Amino acid sequence: LGLISVNIMLNSDEEFEGGGTFFENQFINLQSLQDLDGEGASNEYQPLKPCSPGHCLSHLSCERHAGSSTRRGVRDILVIFVTATRVDQSLAPMLERSARLKGTARRESLNFESQAESALCRATYQRLAIDSAPFDGEAWHYLGMALRDYCLSGPRQKDNADTVQQVSLDCLRYAAQLTPCDGRLFNNLGLSLGQIYMQSEPGVEADEICCQARQSYEKAALLHGASEIVGCDVGHEHDASILNHGLFVANLDQFEEAARILSGITGLQDEKEDGSSEIRSKEQHTHSRIASDALSLRRYCEEQAKKMDSSTCPSSE
Repeated sequence: LGLISVNIMLNSDEEFEGGGTFFENQFINLQSLQDLDGEGASNEYQPLKPCSPGHCLSHLSCERHAGSSTRRGVRDILVIFVTATRVDQSLAPMLERSARLKGTARRESLNFESQAESALCRATYQRLAIDSAPFDGEAWHYLGMALRDYCLSGPRQKDNADTVQQVSLDCLRYAAQLTPCDGRLFNNLGLSLGQIYMQSEPGVEADEICCQARQSYEKAALLHGASEIVGCDVGHEHDASILNHGLFVANLDQFEEAARILSGITGLQDEKEDGSSEIRSKEQHTHSRIASDALSLRRYCEEQAKKMDSSTCPSSE
């Protein structure tokens, strides 16, 4: 937390390779992973770091960022968080108050046994965070997800459920305007749009929602994939978005396309010769579970695609 983050370089860049701070909005002009290739694009998408010991990199703490992996040696840094208080009221600035409210939301929500009450608790804190910082895209994102979880927590009257679901979607769409380079957000937007599509009657409007869901998943995969290339550890988030996309397409009975999408899982390896599956990723258990689920779904899709192909082949008689 804090209002300003200051990153001071302590040792020479000859002692390490890699490292640095990558800001999410460096991807604002990214169109494809090919944009990361070539000398012209390399500087634009490279993590930032001070030029020499004693120099620093400073930024608003609320600016979404991540540390890039140090590939060799040890990179020593000193990080300082600068904040301020209002002398007359002894209150932290609005941006820091928003950050603290967002951080408190999930912790306080654990005090409720009911999923619905837990989701409403999170929604309340995120709404307060938005009151403090109306242009905090992350707070709008989290509010949208809290409302979505509330809809999924149990049976609701249809009119009320539809209203909450629409408000949830509106929050996520507005968040996408404020934080257009957040891969997690576009994954969640794809989930919400996909859910609405599955509940929709066939027609032009449903087709448009389906298209928007797929575009959201594709953008999530692009942003996460690019983050991995520049050295940020987003493996399980990248694979989660691909798994969700593949599942959505499989539910459309487009099995060959779904299998192709699922082949992009980074923590996924095919069967070994002895028939056992191997997850080579060193991520936590969550990543292993995501990769395992994706492998099972991909095999199912490949089998279904073969059955569809065989059923459409002309008879040899």
